[in-house]
Amino acid sequence: MRGRLNALVILLACAVVGLAAHTLTREPEPEAVANQFPPDRSVMFKRVEGESGSRALSLHVFVPPRGAPKRSRTVMLIHGGSWLEGTPQQFFRTCRVLADAGYGCISSEYRTRKSHGATPLDALDDCLAAFEHAAANLTAFGLPEGELWIGGASAGGSLALLAAGESRVPVGGLVLLNPVLDISPGSRFYEQTKDLGERFAPLRDGVSLSAPVLLLNGTEDQVTPAPIASRFIANLQEAGEEARIELVEGVGHGFFNSEQPQLADKIILAFLEET
Repeated sequence: MRGRLNALVILLACAVVGLAAHTLTREPEPEAVANQFPPDRSVMFKRVEGESGSRALSLHVFVPPRGAPKRSRTVMLIHGGSWLEGTPQQFFRTCRVLADAGYGCISSEYRTRKSHGATPLDALDDCLAAFEHAAANLTAFGLPEGELWIGGASAGGSLALLAAGESRVPVGGLVLLNPVLDISPGSRFYEQTKDLGERFAPLRDGVSLSAPVLLLNGTEDQVTPAPIASRFIANLQEAGEEARIELVEGVGHGFFNSEQPQLADKIILAFLEET
């Protein structure tokens, strides 16, 4: 009897540990994040039609406070969510950290399947429109004049990568957090992307960026495996691009949401300082 009880205790302990590990990588609740790290302003950049009628898409702007170091860069970040869901609140905390360090920061909204019945191509169009609107209005938003960077997480990282390749305005650099890079047959995202045409081909065939690239990835990431992320950066380096990968030991996909947010911030800030 005692042996069975001990076994039950061990199983319950394992379940609790497993649940805790899962919770660590979950994105914080959007409303709680918005309340703790509110943007300085939210600005409509596009109006779209959906099943529930017309809706505005917004840029959420974080302005460096008075007394912050003077910088000449702003970073626009794009949330993840497998092109199915997600909210710009994912990056509100990071945007506040960057703004406090003197960098402008914008967390952008885009259509998803759940919000608008949208495709990844719709999402890409929204991200391009957001980036170009931001580039034209940095001064009006109270953000530093100079370079506009783009970045994102998971599917948002892929959208940032693709938008950088298509943008009609200069891209200062890229900050990619475990972006989706594998859309080959048999991959997790193949069915979602197989009919999207050449606009998503750079995820498969590679892309020329002519801008510095930082990629953060966990060594235990099962969505964007570290070897795939490392190969992507190596290909950019071989093509003469300025590119760096930072592998974070022992963490999985989305580690920056709550597992290692301060470490991710530190790496991003250091890269912005150095390049």
